[in-house]
Amino acid sequence: VRTRIYIKQMDDWEAIARAHGERFRSIQPANTMIKAELIGEEYLVEMEAEAVLKNT
Repeated sequence: VRTRIYIKQMDDWEAIARAHGERFRSIQPANTMIKAELIGEEYLVEMEAEAVLKNT
């Protein structure tokens, strides 16, 4: 599993990282956090997640 988090303000990174860690605690995905201009003024965070499932 891999996540990418796009954030509007870098000052928010610790709270966002904490929320991410709480949600994905058992998975512990690789993660990248990027400061970005998001699509609307009201948006503070956008996240992408990718997962690969083994064919069993």
